Amino acid sequence: MAAKRLQIPPHKCVYIGDLVEDIQSAVRAGAISIGITWDSSLCKQPEAELARGVCKNWDEVLKAIESTVSSNRS
Repeated sequence: MAAKRLQIPPHKCVYIGDLVEDIQSAVRAGAISIGITWDSSLCKQPEAELARGVCKNWDEVLKAIESTVSSNRS
């Protein structure tokens, strides 16, 4: 809904979440999913494979976003 309101294609949006449902929602919306986990529990979920990456802190999230942006420019 946010992408639509901002008139941005969903595939150019990044969705960051700490729940399996966040990853699933991002994938269903066509957005790039990045998971963040505070206790590594998200890493153990099969849905984690749907995310561009699962990060353990905000620095890793920023690196994942930077990597996504640079790979989309190529």
